[in-house]
Amino acid sequence: MREAAEKIALLRRSRGLTLAALARNVGLSARQLAAVESGEKAPDLHLLLHLAREFRRPLEYFFATTVESQPHHFIQRAADIAKVPVSQRKGSAGSSGGDAHVFRRLASGFLDAGMHPYYVQVRSGHADGMITHEHHGQEFIYVLDGELELVTFVENEEVVEPLRAGDSVFLESSVPHLLRSQARNPFSTTSAEVIDVFWSPLGESYLFEPQ
Repeated sequence: MREAAEKIALLRRSRGLTLAALARNVGLSARQLAAVESGEKAPDLHLLLHLAREFRRPLEYFFATTVESQPHHFIQRAADIAKVPVSQRKGSAGSSGGDAHVFRRLASGFLDAGMHPYYVQVRSGHADGMITHEHHGQEFIYVLDGELELVTFVENEEVVEPLRAGDSVFLESSVPHLLRSQARNPFSTTSAEVIDVFWSPLGESYLFEPQ
């Protein structure tokens, strides 16, 4: 865990935080945090989760060995998107309406991604029985084509926002939410196409089923 210790110390110094200030934020004493940063004490999962939220880094950031062994960028060609396997959202399998959307991962060739971009086709005719999602992290949604609705639930009150091509949304995804079809063409199987970028301190495996 030497690398995790070094990254914790580097993040703290880059933010201009003292040992005491960061320790207070994550529920440790300054002495305990100093032991972690020096490598004398291994950080446990509970501490790493606190640090991931504090510094807005994915949990796997603290375990990655190096970025030198992988390319520094990954290009997803438009012609190949349809060949990308469909990803299954966690919690949607076996539900009454399913997730009703088609998710295709756009950064499969970048191993240590901190953000997780997906190309999403919002299916028509699935308004009834759709499940909401709520999870640690945030989302950025950009509408490429078509129409849909963003539905959020705050204190049991439903809030509906219509979205059209060119609109975008930044979402605190711990709020229950879903994307709902709003098709103008009753014969179309897809009401909208969007780019949905997920960020979660718990990583991509927290959001999607393994392929």
